[in-house]
Amino acid sequence: MTGLAKLLREKWYLDESYSILVHKVYLPFTAMLQRFEIAIIKGGLDGIGKVSMGTARTLARAMTGEVQQYVGVSFVVVAAVVLILMNR
Repeated sequence: MTGLAKLLREKWYLDESYSILVHKVYLPFTAMLQRFEIAIIKGGLDGIGKVSMGTARTLARAMTGEVQQYVGVSFVVVAAVVLILMNR
């Protein structure tokens, strides 16, 4: 059998080429990308989300809605800053 006849009989080796490309190149590459996405991207976004939720919980406790309390705290902070600056 000639080389051309064998090439035609084996369908130009497309099945074998496809199998090698998918199983040796594509699947390992996508598996690596999936590990990267889970470890780096998802982990980073989850961390940012946890930090923002913790900050929101902390600030929610401080926000009472009472204007008198806000004015009082502001007065104390301004007075402390003025005292610190005067004693320098």
